[in-house]
Amino acid sequence: MEKQPPQVTYAGYYHSTPEQSSRLSWHSHKCPELVLITDGCNRTLFPGGIEFQCPKGTLIVTPAEIMHKQIDTPRSEVLYAGFIPGGGEFDASLRILNLAEDPYPEVWLNQIRELFFSGEGLEEANLLMEALLAHLKRREGGIHRKQFRHPAVETAVKYLDGHLTRKLSLRDIARTSGISPSRLNFLFRQELSVSVMQCLTFKRMFLARRLLADPMKTVAEAGGLSGYPDPNYFTRMFRKVHGCTPLHFRKHLPESLAGFSWRG
Repeated sequence: MEKQPPQVTYAGYYHSTPEQSSRLSWHSHKCPELVLITDGCNRTLFPGGIEFQCPKGTLIVTPAEIMHKQIDTPRSEVLYAGFIPGGGEFDASLRILNLAEDPYPEVWLNQIRELFFSGEGLEEANLLMEALLAHLKRREGGIHRKQFRHPAVETAVKYLDGHLTRKLSLRDIARTSGISPSRLNFLFRQELSVSVMQCLTFKRMFLARRLLADPMKTVAEAGGLSGYPDPNYFTRMFRKVHGCTPLHFRKHLPESLAGFSWRG
């Protein structure tokens, strides 16, 4: 049976004025929603004390039927779209993604919004949403793949997996692959849609989330075992990726958002 593309159910744009921030009251949606901060900063609150601090370039994936509240700073700009996932098996669980260096989501969400409101481009809007969801899926899932087109990428990823706790530089990683740092970065972006160092951060954060779920380990131990021996730096990096501190993540996630996944 042919897979059905996702269906865009609504799309839009809003911004706060220089004089006044924008506040949306507590609400939920009947379908998953993508929210991209294109300028300024956004705070999004969820039940159980979960709070995301989202600067420009952050994409929030909000599941269906979960209450949330958005607070934007002055001069903020936001693109959003709701969708029925279709047959593409997109993970619509709650998380934020750092897309500051990725121009495609903003371009596609703008096009989806324009097509949706034209009333004559719904089919094309659905196809663009399918492309966007596939792009996000590749970006997230690619770092955990085991097979790659280019042997240098495969060598580098294996090296990262075996040395997550070490202090690594792009030059160190490229040396193991036998190519220049710039060439390795190009290949990573081509295959995984992320840079080498972004891939390293995502892998470390994936490990950190698993370690934080172990009540026998302190936050400092979880940071050290995932490659961040400095607890303060670990907290800063964790907040940058997840929008909350490691302690906040550990304290609130199990009781308020059980079953949701968090991605770097």
